[in-house]
Amino acid sequence: MIVGIGLDIVEVSRFGSEAHPRLEERILTPGERGRVPVSERRRREYVAGRFAVKEATAKAAGCGIGKTVGWQDIEVLTDRAGRPAVTISPEVLALLGWEDVSIHCSITHSQRLVAAQVIVER
Repeated sequence: MIVGIGLDIVEVSRFGSEAHPRLEERILTPGERGRVPVSERRRREYVAGRFAVKEATAKAAGCGIGKTVGWQDIEVLTDRAGRPAVTISPEVLALLGWEDVSIHCSITHSQRLVAAQVIVER
């Protein structure tokens, strides 16, 4: 059973080290920061993609980023095949009643835009 669906679209130009110097630190977990690409173009896409997945996840939860779910509560890493995987902190999973859910996500990029979709299933 689907318990939540979220979608987010962002402009890649909003992200990158010179756009907002502290933005990456605020949005990305330490694990995500350890995987940031070196090239500026890929860096922007990477940060924008993580931002979009986290926003889509919070939308699927019905609460948005803020009081219940923060940027550091959601981590988006990739498996060996390059598929994104969403992990949510145990505390937030308990608050949302999501201890037994599966989270599916997809990220797509163009030169200008990044879109992410999240489906939460029980």
